[in-house]
Amino acid sequence: MLNIGFMYIHKRDKCFRPVLICNVSMFKILTPEQLEIMPKMAAYLLTYSLGKINIPGKAEAFMIILDLANVSMTQMPM
Repeated sequence: MLNIGFMYIHKRDKCFRPVLICNVSMFKILTPEQLEIMPKMAAYLLTYSLGKINIPGKAEAFMIILDLANVSMTQMPM
């Protein structure tokens, strides 16, 4: 799931918070089995970010960027 690039961590912002990028257009190519695994993967990345990447006292949050390229309003998952 991490290999297809649906959600990944990319560097830090200017306040040292980790940046998580979610590529919404990948929903179109995911199989039903991968869609079932997706919430577990997102929970793993968020837990990893909070436990390993955050800097206590400096950066205790994270930024999430939703990449909506090639996705119209009618194609967005609910």
